[in-house]
Amino acid sequence: MSGNWTTITKSEYLSHCAEVGPHHDWSKFGSGSIFRERILRDDSTIRESLSQAYLPWYYDKSGEICSFNNPQAKNFRVDEYIHSSKGDLRVIDRPDLPVEIVTGYDTSIEKALIVDGCNRSTSVTAFNLTQNKVSEVHLFEARGLSIHEVFPSDFGVISRNISIRPL
Repeated sequence: MSGNWTTITKSEYLSHCAEVGPHHDWSKFGSGSIFRERILRDDSTIRESLSQAYLPWYYDKSGEICSFNNPQAKNFRVDEYIHSSKGDLRVIDRPDLPVEIVTGYDTSIEKALIVDGCNRSTSVTAFNLTQNKVSEVHLFEARGLSIHEVFPSDFGVISRNISIRPL
């Protein structure tokens, strides 16, 4: 069974963003942003929580990997990446150890973006589709109306492709 969300501080959230690029403006988190953690232990909850999240990896209309600057770019979702021929899934060497994944959830468009742990999220989801199990996933989330301002390139592509513009 998977646990409930626990509120954490912004500093705690940021401490898990070790591999997030320097081009994000952490000061853009709005006053209404909340930061939280959830421990996932149930296979179906892990798949459900990660499969529809977007990745900061892009493809164009011909299915080729491209940059977010490409006007035809679309973000892969975790489930799309796993099932595409482009999916280069890493092996999970130690499924007995917890896996950390960091997301941003923009409530203005109701979409999640994996901001740290992209390889881990695709691998965990694919791994749990087989008979194997990962012991647990620690999901860290920043949630609010201004998350798209912290990660503008990625959420810009997401919003363009769902025909909704963030506020």
